[in-house]
Amino acid sequence: MPKLTPELIEQTPSRINPLKDRELDLRGLKIPAIENLGVTKDQFSTLILSHNLIHSIPPLPSLPHLTTLVLSHNLIASIHPSISKSLPRLTTLVLDHNRLGLGELNALADHPSLTYLDLRSNKCADAPRYREWLIHRLPKLRVLDYEKVKDSERAQSRALFLTADKRPTALATEILALAPSAGDAAQPKDNTFVPGGESAGAKGRLLTPEERERVRKAIISAGSVDEVRRLERLLRDGFVPGGEGVPV
Repeated sequence: MPKLTPELIEQTPSRINPLKDRELDLRGLKIPAIENLGVTKDQFSTLILSHNLIHSIPPLPSLPHLTTLVLSHNLIASIHPSISKSLPRLTTLVLDHNRLGLGELNALADHPSLTYLDLRSNKCADAPRYREWLIHRLPKLRVLDYEKVKDSERAQSRALFLTADKRPTALATEILALAPSAGDAAQPKDNTFVPGGESAGAKGRLLTPEERERVRKAIISAGSVDEVRRLERLLRDGFVPGGEGVPV
């Protein structure tokens, strides 16, 4: 199974695509993991890694010029939450035909540039309120799964997930508690959102009812949006509010 080595990256011809972007096409090579992207020296606007055997989007080097990332038809079950910092100008992310649950998508929350997102044929696409949740969490999103985001959908999403004083609703709290799995991506956990169901912790196990109640109370009592985001970061790193010293 070929790895994404510096040699492979350097030997793969690049091209200027019809959109006038410099593109590196590494599709269909059975690559098992994303690695060594630092050797690109941030020279590409478009990176295509579709039809491989990639299990996760790991921590990436800083690539501020990358605007399009195509990862369709892989085995991706997790996304590292540093993606917003590593790829701050990413506008297009294509992830159709992977294994992502709704909890994993919290890693994309508040991305400053993400405008076009394709998640068709993932577990998350069958989750209740999937579309509304992503519209709520991605302020720049204009097209989801090839359907334009409407102003009415944004208004509906705000009503579903924010109270009048801009705190998360009970439904938002349920989904926020779906912390993404940071375990072995080769053995993806079922992290599909079911309202009132159990939630997976960041280390891949389910939160206990007591832990879920602590998460719910902490988010409801949060005094600001910044505090809610701090709680989200704790969950992503595998800690439960009120017991931050003990990973879940």
